Amino acid sequence: MEKKIFETQLRRMKETWGERHYPAERGGILWRAFQNVYDDDFEEAVDQLIANSRMAPMLDGLAKAVDEAKVRRNQRNLRSGIGIPGFGKLLEEASTKTSANSEFVKACLKLLQDKIGKNLNKTQFLQGCDYLDTVARQLNEGANDNSRNN
Repeated sequence: MEKKIFETQLRRMKETWGERHYPAERGGILWRAFQNVYDDDFEEAVDQLIANSRMAPMLDGLAKAVDEAKVRRNQRNLRSGIGIPGFGKLLEEASTKTSANSEFVKACLKLLQDKIGKNLNKTQFLQGCDYLDTVARQLNEGANDNSRNN
């Protein structure tokens, strides 16, 4: 999540429940807990809490609201067809009809699906890409070593 988005949502919570519930120390803890959450999920969670909570939510309540926002987003995405059309078929074909390592192909497609489905933020997606790049290099080096030995 962008820090600016978090700060805007924290300000909204302070305006709703009062500054004393969200001192700087608690704000820092909340930022560390939610910095990898998708912006829209966090904003939707705060919207729901402001609309439905009488008392200021703390970490546990906010975490539950964020989880619920993720579920609602995934349900909306499924209903509207957002994502990769025919992803299941693509996954099945890629993992059975390719000469590449099928587990690696599955991991690549899962990473892509999670990013498109907004289960990953940009940082998490890029970390996953870096990891898969490292694995691909290792698989390639292993294949080259085997061909030289034969």
